[in-house]
Amino acid sequence: MRPPARRSSLALAAVSIAAALSVAAGAETPPAAELTLSGMSYVLSRSGEVALLVEAKRAEVSPRAGRIELAGVRASVGTAAGAQRDLGGFELTCARGTLDLDTREFIALGEVDGRMRDGRMLRTERLLYRHALGAISGDAPVALRDDTGEYHGGGFEYWVRSDRFRLTGGARISQGPP
Repeated sequence: MRPPARRSSLALAAVSIAAALSVAAGAETPPAAELTLSGMSYVLSRSGEVALLVEAKRAEVSPRAGRIELAGVRASVGTAAGAQRDLGGFELTCARGTLDLDTREFIALGEVDGRMRDGRMLRTERLLYRHALGAISGDAPVALRDDTGEYHGGGFEYWVRSDRFRLTGGARISQGPP
């Protein structure tokens, strides 16, 4: 009589060989299972500091695509997400979002309301956080409001780590209280 461990390894080898033969014969592999979550948190850290925190009321996880589709999103980038530096940081809410697990990029979509660490408020319909650059950008019209007035542009770039902001695609300024 063979030991049980050997039977298990033989059965596993037989399954592996059968799977390899079916793939070689052109059989389709079954699609990866989708996962729907009610309430999800995703944390991405860099050098021991939280670089990105994404929370969603609902998440559709697609392992094969390496992507998570989100609904009812709150996110924090840089210092706003818990880093220990004095500069930078951005918090936002949006209707929907997409998180790419390979590139670590986050796209916020629909009624995006953002707040920088110094209190400046931003409103747009779409933005992209690029983790590798530590930058947030948008190519949709944007409104930025601070204590001195409101600024409008065709898009923007914000380098979170150095707290540098730039309107792109033209700019219009409305001074005075909001």
